[in-house]
Amino acid sequence: MTVWREWSAARTVTRRQAIAALVAAIALAAGLVLAPGVAVACVAGVFTLCFVATTTMRIAYFSRGHGVEDLIVPASTRRAPRYSVMVPLYHEARVVPKLLDALEALDYPRDRLEVLVLVEHDDPVTRRACERHLREGWQIIDVPPGFPRTKPRALNVGLEVLTGELLTIYDAEDRPEPDQLRRAVQAFDALPDEVASLQARLDFYNSRQNVLTRWFACEYATHFGLYLEGISRYGHAMPLGGTSTHFRTEAVRRVGGWDAWNVTEDCELGMRLAAAGYASRTLDSTTHEEAVPVLRAWIRQRSRWVKGFAQTALAMTRAPIRTARAMGVRRYLAALVTVAGVPVVLMSQLVFWVLLWLYAGLRAAGADVHWIEAAFPAPLLMLGMLLLLVGNFAVLLAHVSAVYQQERYDLVRYSLLLPAYWLLASLGAWKGVSQLVSRPHFWEKTSHGLAVEPAAPVAGPVAAVPAQGGS
Repeated sequence: MTVWREWSAARTVTRRQAIAALVAAIALAAGLVLAPGVAVACVAGVFTLCFVATTTMRIAYFSRGHGVEDLIVPASTRRAPRYSVMVPLYHEARVVPKLLDALEALDYPRDRLEVLVLVEHDDPVTRRACERHLREGWQIIDVPPGFPRTKPRALNVGLEVLTGELLTIYDAEDRPEPDQLRRAVQAFDALPDEVASLQARLDFYNSRQNVLTRWFACEYATHFGLYLEGISRYGHAMPLGGTSTHFRTEAVRRVGGWDAWNVTEDCELGMRLAAAGYASRTLDSTTHEEAVPVLRAWIRQRSRWVKGFAQTALAMTRAPIRTARAMGVRRYLAALVTVAGVPVVLMSQLVFWVLLWLYAGLRAAGADVHWIEAAFPAPLLMLGMLLLLVGNFAVLLAHVSAVYQQERYDLVRYSLLLPAYWLLASLGAWKGVSQLVSRPHFWEKTSHGLAVEPAAPVAGPVAAVPAQGGS
């Protein structure tokens, strides 16, 4: 359980990290007093370097994720392994009927399927809804009171009692494709034992509800259609999704289960599995879920995601030399850029765009911009603005390409407006990182049951799963 103790987000920072942060803060303060121009230039340079590194990695993954690499999966001849499905629920009574219908539709031998519905102890309404609609042989698992109240804590309760050789997690609003479990079994049989997890694609059944859900759909089309595909093909550590991830149970138990204190337990577990010598791949199957259609709820969800990525980045840097040796230096650096780059880039984007608009607006109006040029030397300012524009344009092209490749032509025009969506994500990032100090373990719960689209999803064509991850 050493890995578990070292990676747990129960402590936001270790003593060493706190000392390093204090030293950096003192150095910055001294620099601002003694040589403010140099200090500001150094800070801007660091953030620019982080932006360039993260954007370059994303573009590399997008490029590698293009095209189709078919995984030739022979039909399994062995008896279907016992499969455990865990569904953590809290205040989800309104979506329970459709959820259980979707699980009932799974094409898997009933005597080999174990469904565990994890319900918080103080949520009798959801429990009663489950009892009314529960299928024979399925179990409701009581999650006892405790802190922190998070999804990964509930998953650990289920992990203690489940009996499946393989396991997966579905969220309250999920509707997986009926053959997803069979596909996962076939993929696990075809891949090496070191592959401990398979991430299915996620898509939305209410993507056309409003502009926000369309932007969200563009993001997911790129994230699951290109980004994770690219990571899989490189063989790098994968920031797993919180749902429709399929695991070898033994591997999850070996690394200590989920970190109950991390609010993006999925991403953290993907990194921890990689540090333990395991690999993750994508799965050629789709789960449809509900895109958050309300901006306030979307900001809450995004803030939790960014806070969790920051928690994971801090966990990865507690023993960087040991973790780099375990993952491999290249894979560790790639994973660190992938995880830490999310909060850094989203937070800096808002600052850089405001600075760009302010500078351009003042110059156009003939106003004094000397104070900006004094803080940011002209070469650095121009280079930063150029990189901001070029980087955003390259990522924008990747999103347009993703929705076009998947023949979702109705989303192309919305993908062209994604910079506005990214600025909204920046607001969520600032909120999430601020909570890292004030409320590090607070779970910003996403409300479900707000979709207005028909229940039956229609999936567009997507890229197939790669057979192997290379380097």
